[in-house]
Formats: sequence, C-alpha cells, structure tokens
Amino acid sequence: MKYLDFDLLTRPTHWRRLMTGGTLVVTYLLSIGTKGRAMEAQPKIVTTHEVRMLGDADGYRYDPAEITANSGDSIRFVNVSGRPHNVSFDTATASAEFRAVMMRNMPDRLNESLSGKMLLVIGESYTISLQGVSPGTYDFHCLPHLAMNQRGRIIVR
Repeated sequence: MKYLDFDLLTRPTHWRRLMTGGTLVVTYLLSIGTKGRAMEAQPKIVTTHEVRMLGDADGYRYDPAEITANSGDSIRFVNVSGRPHNVSFDTATASAEFRAVMMRNMPDRLNESLSGKMLLVIGESYTISLQGVSPGTYDFHCLPHLAMNQRGRIIVR
C-alpha cells in the first residue's frame, strides 16, 4: 500500500498525484448531484403550533380556537389557567382512519379513547402529532370543560 506510506507525503510527485486525483473525485461527486435527473422534492418543514388552554373570568377556551396546519405538523397544548385541561376528539364522530392515526399520535391517552392526559400543573404541556392525518377539519374539546363549551378546531391541509 504505497499510498499509506509516510514516503507519500514527503515526495512532491506522489502528493501532487494524490491531490489531483482527490480533486477530480470531489469535483465528480459534486457534478453528479443534479445532472441528468430531476431535482428531488425538498422535505417539508414541520411546524409546532402552540395552543394555550385558558380558564378565567372570560370563560374556558383554547387560544387560538382554530388552527390550520399541515399533515406532519404538531400541536403543543399548554395549560395556562383554569386547570385541569386536556384535548379530546369525539370517537363517535371521528372516522376510523382518523381514530387509528391519532391512537398512534397521542401519547399518554386516557384509556383507549382519543383523550390526552389531564394537565394539572400550570405550564404543563401536551403535544400531539398530525403525522399521517388526512386533510380535513377535526373538532376537539376539553373533557373537564365540555359543558362550558371549551372547544377547538384543527384544519389539516
């Protein structure tokens, strides 16, 4: 293995040959990146949307109450006031496809429902993923404050 010898670095002709060959290889690798083929699609930028969960003199609500997001984005629900809060989807009105996807995308669910864990501490948060969710409109609510009309909507593009 002559190219691994120390002699390679001390002899100008071998060093030039190695550098010229290395430059050719790098130039070739850079040049084949887009020649002769279509540009590949860039990966989607995933966004985490934040929704504040509130309960005060103005009532119980999500802020914002409506979120427009892309499939693959995530939504972080943050307990701000009026605890406890959670996020729940009605399994009776949700499609079988949506239920199956959200069963995977909602960690720490209550039982086998589409209800996220209860947030008991101010500042605590709960994140769901919209990975694999088909475009459409999905209504959600806060289980403890459903009678007080704490509802929201997710629009997936």
